[in-house]
Amino acid sequence: MPVDLPCPLQLSQDLLEGRQVHLTRPVEVRPKRPIPCGRIDILAEGRWEENGQEVTWRLVIEAKIDAEEGEKQLALYDEWIEEHPGPTEVLRVFLTPDGRKAKTSSAGWQPLTFLELAGILRRASAGLQNKPGYHYLRYYLTGVLKDICGIPLPISSTSPNPYQALHYLQSVLGTNETEADDGHSR
Repeated sequence: MPVDLPCPLQLSQDLLEGRQVHLTRPVEVRPKRPIPCGRIDILAEGRWEENGQEVTWRLVIEAKIDAEEGEKQLALYDEWIEEHPGPTEVLRVFLTPDGRKAKTSSAGWQPLTFLELAGILRRASAGLQNKPGYHYLRYYLTGVLKDICGIPLPISSTSPNPYQALHYLQSVLGTNETEADDGHSR
């Protein structure tokens, strides 16, 4: 079932290579989207405004934690994407714990680590505390950080290695910011 994210939500500049965009409509997200050649982990579609023009887009995310790509998996997904045109822009993301590059496609699947994703989602969550789904996002981020990235949560002076979280915190807050108890930068 599609889920609409509230608008405006500033999409990650990491994925957009520094482009300034602003969502103009809610984002429709379809997790585990079945297609004839498999199942896309996340398929999202929406519209944004860039330089005064409205652009339709599709975001396709394939996530791998403990597995390799299936034979021709991403190439088959590329064929499906090309057979179902519509959006002006297609962003392909290959999400892994280590940020490895896709092997089964040359269509520009951008590698992304789960830690980078957590940072993107954490930055995007600012201002969403009173929106539907916010607590689900927090639980998802906790699971990603703890179970996939190996960050000991809660972080304290007694954690086995509290410094594992440093890269994540710096990516979310910047090197000179700190976070207040309510989760906001100060």
